[in-house]
Amino acid sequence: MNHLKKCMLLSAAIVAALCLLYFFGTGFLKNTSVYISSFTVSEDGTQMDLRMMVSSSVGYLRKAVVHSQENGELLIDCYSAFGGINGSIGAKNEFSFSLSPETTMISLNRGAGQYEALLYKDADGIWQRIDHVTKGQVVIEEEELVREDKRLPRMALLEWENYEETNIADLLQKQGQGMMVQLQAGSLIGSGVIYDENNGVVTILTAAHVLEETDTFVCITFCDGWSTVSREYTIYEKEDLAEIRLAVEAIPEEHLKQYWRANYEKESFDALKAQDGCIAMGSKSGVAAEAYEGVILDNWIYMEDYEEYMIWARANVMPGMSGGGLFDTRGRLLGILSGGTEDGELAVIPLSVIQFLVY
Repeated sequence: MNHLKKCMLLSAAIVAALCLLYFFGTGFLKNTSVYISSFTVSEDGTQMDLRMMVSSSVGYLRKAVVHSQENGELLIDCYSAFGGINGSIGAKNEFSFSLSPETTMISLNRGAGQYEALLYKDADGIWQRIDHVTKGQVVIEEEELVREDKRLPRMALLEWENYEETNIADLLQKQGQGMMVQLQAGSLIGSGVIYDENNGVVTILTAAHVLEETDTFVCITFCDGWSTVSREYTIYEKEDLAEIRLAVEAIPEEHLKQYWRANYEKESFDALKAQDGCIAMGSKSGVAAEAYEGVILDNWIYMEDYEEYMIWARANVMPGMSGGGLFDTRGRLLGILSGGTEDGELAVIPLSVIQFLVY
């Protein structure tokens, strides 16, 4: 009888322990299905209040804590409420976080050590939602490799009747804005050009020094205001060139149809000579917001500051246009803007160098 009583007590203790584990153990589990329903930022930009919800049909939150805040990114871990799978003990959905001046991205834990970026601070210091994020290796299904309907078209060449009476820079600005982007990397604002698209991946070119403040992600804003983020890029430091990669499938169809690739031709580039007209275009104050006519000074000159052969040109430029494009008078890409002087002399990474590095 005593043995039976002991067994019953032991069973009751085990059941009680399991119940306690069920009701309270969930409160120590990270919830990876959380989304941000709304957010507000203090006037001085040092605090953000987040309202977060669970996207699954069951479960509540009780805590959201900072995993880390470095390299411009705030990583947040969220924990479920106590009370079991659908428990609400200790539940809350509003949380406050202190922001460092360098923070430009907020990401939530998605499990397996991965975080998804959901908010970013744009060039004007305004926090925005992120429509889509590409991170890690770009995965392309085999059938996508042959899908030609997804390829971005090339920009049509400029046409005019009277060159002397035509504002070529203004014409390119209007017709070519779809191939331009604005980039933000850390606190730096720069320009970029949609260079090509192969095997379902879009390649955006910029100057390497535009990315010098980041080792994590780059914010990309396209001509229609749509923004996204890429963590996939390659830097060619010696040539001051960088390529940023973005999966075509990461771009919603309604936006994709407004973008195109730069037009470039080896033959027209090889025929370039001193005194030919050109256009420098960048995205300092907005996508394709700056476009200035200029002239080629030398199509192939060794510059000691770069220890490389560059294009030497003259046109109006300003900080923030780095990474933009130098184009001929038909709108064909000649190279990527690298540096300039107060006198309007430009150092441009030549198309021939780009084609050697970028495949």
